[in-house]
Amino acid sequence: MFSDIFFLAVSHTVYAYSGLDHQLLIFPYFYGLDSSV
Repeated sequence: MFSDIFFLAVSHTVYAYSGLDHQLLIFPYFYGLDSSV
């Protein structure tokens, strides 16, 4: 579960620096995975 959170943080940072809004789509997806686990 920690690896998922780490990957989420990295992805969010990358998208933020890229100026994209894809983190809005990735956040609920991984948040759902963490909740199921």
